[in-house]
Amino acid sequence: MMKKTVKAALVQFSPWSMHEMDKNIEYINSQIENLAQEGNELIVFPEMSVTNFFEHHENGKEEYWDYGAISVESKQLKAIETKAAQHNCYVIVGFAERSNVIGVIFNSAALIGPEGIIGVTRKIHFPGIEKQYYTTGDRIDVFDTPIGKIGICICYDSMFPEITRILAVKGADIIVMTSSIWEGGEKGGIGSPTYKKSYWDHLPPVKAVENQTFVIACNGSGSHLIGEALGKWSRMGLSKIVSPTGEILASIDHNQEAILSAVLDERDLVKARSQYSFLADRKPYLFQDLAGKHKNSF
Repeated sequence: MMKKTVKAALVQFSPWSMHEMDKNIEYINSQIENLAQEGNELIVFPEMSVTNFFEHHENGKEEYWDYGAISVESKQLKAIETKAAQHNCYVIVGFAERSNVIGVIFNSAALIGPEGIIGVTRKIHFPGIEKQYYTTGDRIDVFDTPIGKIGICICYDSMFPEITRILAVKGADIIVMTSSIWEGGEKGGIGSPTYKKSYWDHLPPVKAVENQTFVIACNGSGSHLIGEALGKWSRMGLSKIVSPTGEILASIDHNQEAILSAVLDERDLVKARSQYSFLADRKPYLFQDLAGKHKNSF
């Protein structure tokens, strides 16, 4: 059950490269300290906030494995665990997860609390060049904490409604969308900048309303050199926190470094779920076709 009120924050920032990972840890831990002292109990960072993304070239995967991928038991995550325990708060960070199989890397997000790592979510769907670097996850989990049940959706996975629906069906009170959405066009990544901004403006409120959960949509800022051939890609920013009724509780209207904070009130969950029973009114027996291949799949 969700706590009566939860003060939550997100940090929109531009991670340093994999070769400067210690700077990311230092920055993340300083923000945890500051935000926890302000009463924030849940603090969210963007996709790949600990390790950043790969730098694409002929030996890019090998370099990423050697210098960018870290294990769940790594010293980097241990440092964040220590800080979360010190301040009795819950933290979500993104990282390139080094698996037990040599060369296999997951795009992951860890939920860390005072008791340590509570759970890890692995990204399932990948756009464009990410397919060359990451292995798909195979679980959709909701994590039970004293502040509420939390589900995590990593970037491109948020474009697949089945992911967030399953999180809601599994009881999530809060869905965290941790992302590094690129601006598109000449600024890097797939898609038109105009369309992508429209998607990102609408997606978090829609997810909140249809699943009747809070949504914390944390995107990165700044830019990252993807590689000599692909150039520097810019992140879109525009992070936001949304109530289960679709109300924007807090938002950022730019792609620079910024922090958001809002109070998540359990009464908003009750309000949304007492007006409409979207989850109870579903007819899952009619949804079996979702498990099959779409006739327009490529």
